[in-house]
Amino acid sequence: MKVVIDTNILISTVIRDRTPERVLLWCLRQPDVGWLATREIMKEYL
Repeated sequence: MKVVIDTNILISTVIRDRTPERVLLWCLRQPDVGWLATREIMKEYL
């Protein structure tokens, strides 16, 4: 499975009363998740 988490997804989790950390940790714990990030996404976080 490939997962892309961008700013919109993180903001959506906050709006739904979930912390972004919880979503990211869940994804990290899934053995079949492959991480993808574009340069634009990396720039948002760096």
